[in-house]
Amino acid sequence: MNGIGAVILAAGQARRFGGGKQLAPLSGKPLFLYPVELAVRTGLSRIVLVANDRTAAGMSAYIADKPVKLVLNADAEQGMSTSLRAGIRAVKEHTRAAFVFLADQPFVPDEAVPRLIERYDDGYGKGIRIVRASYAGRPGHPVLFDRDMYALIDGLQGDEGARSVLEAHRASTATVDFAAAEWNEDIDTVEDYHRAERYCKKRNDRRQP
Repeated sequence: MNGIGAVILAAGQARRFGGGKQLAPLSGKPLFLYPVELAVRTGLSRIVLVANDRTAAGMSAYIADKPVKLVLNADAEQGMSTSLRAGIRAVKEHTRAAFVFLADQPFVPDEAVPRLIERYDDGYGKGIRIVRASYAGRPGHPVLFDRDMYALIDGLQGDEGARSVLEAHRASTATVDFAAAEWNEDIDTVEDYHRAERYCKKRNDRRQP
């Protein structure tokens, strides 16, 4: 039980988007696949993808060849807490800590994972049990939770996510800041999606020789 896992929340209803957001293609691949591939690339284990009953089948084809466990959240309409609980229950016996990623944040950099783990390891002896990424001073994801926090997450209700856990344990929380505000962008609306497309194009153009 020495591994650090990942819970990727991809079971939201995406009402502001008009539904189906997780599978919307962005620069050649579905939105949800960005955090999945990030977790795989950075060596996290165990990796859990939490889906709802409308998107699970579409997602399963993309992760068939990846070390990712698909967890169906039949209670997704009751809010984000149900997905957090489902994900944590799926990793708790296998990990000493776990990241929580959002499926609609495609621009989180690979470097976030090792830097948050390093801060967690360095601070553990001083009582640090949560490490959160922030971008240009704005708190974001991923968030790394020590297994001591799992029971608290398992008790969450409603649609607020882990906010109450974070607020109640500020003294046990460390933050790692990254300069690029764009890395914290999430896609909630079609307008957000089009802005993300433009960002991807600009980034790809910069990479051209």
